[in-house]
Amino acid sequence: MDEKHVILDAWRKKVEGIQSDPPIDYKTVFNETVRNIGDVKYSLLDIGTGAGRVIFENNLNKLYRKVVGIDIRPEMIELCKESSKGMKNVEFFVMDATKQMTFKPGSFDVVSAMFPPFNPSEINRVLSPGGYFILLSSLKGDHKEVVKYFPELERFSSGNYSFTTLKALSRNLRNSGFKIVATTAMKYKWIFRDEEVLKRWYEKVAFRRIFDGSEEKLASLRRNIDGKITITRFLCTTVARKH
Repeated sequence: MDEKHVILDAWRKKVEGIQSDPPIDYKTVFNETVRNIGDVKYSLLDIGTGAGRVIFENNLNKLYRKVVGIDIRPEMIELCKESSKGMKNVEFFVMDATKQMTFKPGSFDVVSAMFPPFNPSEINRVLSPGGYFILLSSLKGDHKEVVKYFPELERFSSGNYSFTTLKALSRNLRNSGFKIVATTAMKYKWIFRDEEVLKRWYEKVAFRRIFDGSEEKLASLRRNIDGKITITRFLCTTVARKH
């Protein structure tokens, strides 16, 4: 077995059998926005694409002229390339969206981002005039029950940045040359059956073990009447347009 398939098989085993979707689908507004803005004349860049879920689940290759996904993790890009075989207008690259990307100015009409770290000025640079930036991000208070005991998770859950307020996020985008078109915030409870399921989900997303030796802290997490662990989700889909 070659190195590429060893990486893919290891990833599949890592996520096998782990249910990470909440009772409310937090991706609904974000995905609908990406689809609705789609146009066969437009090109789209998905940053922090991961396994390419935004691209593949929304069939963006049929809605956009060209689709490009980038991620800092080579194993994710290998997985995307395997999944996109036969799609002539889809490409994937290993790239860091917090630094200067290799794309020319104005290369894309739409940039989508689901939780990844990014440089707003660099997003502005690669967008064409009037282009859209569609962002799903965590707001202050997201995962607050877990962050109370494990503050380092605030950084990983928000894309290596501390959770921000909607006001601060909007100001940051405006200062980088964007006009805010729409914001849709969602706040709800996410329910985990027990500590083991919670541990598996967070460690899957963080790509590392987090809670070893922290059983006492985990036992202190807030629970509902059935004894299940309840975690607050506070998320926002923002649509910004380049001036």
